[in-house]
Amino acid sequence: MSTIESVGKSGWGIDRRVPVMLFLILGVQIGTALIWAGGMSERVTRLESVAAAQGDMAERLVRQEEKLRHMLEALARIEAKLERMEGIKGMRQGARRDNLQDNRNLNSEVVHASVHHSRSGGVSRGGKGVY
Repeated sequence: MSTIESVGKSGWGIDRRVPVMLFLILGVQIGTALIWAGGMSERVTRLESVAAAQGDMAERLVRQEEKLRHMLEALARIEAKLERMEGIKGMRQGARRDNLQDNRNLNSEVVHASVHHSRSGGVSRGGKGVY
């Protein structure tokens, strides 16, 4: 007779020669497997929450990088405009310098001429040498 035998039409039965330790060991193994599966479930849940948080962080990082890229582009445009303006301003200042120098030269010629004119008996108003 085997350890598990058929008992008529009612189903399977267990022979009395099966040791109790076999059932005890099987119970311990099943219990250990259930505890291990529960721990794995908790670990998977924790890892999923961490992955979701990191996914949000990665998405935020991408948005920040895009903002930074747009800011750098805007800064480059501003710098280009400033360089153009400084070039124009430099040209204007150069022209102003030239005009100022021309005005100074003209003023010194006028003053020199008026001083020369007043000394030579020309008409002057208030002694300023204006004619």
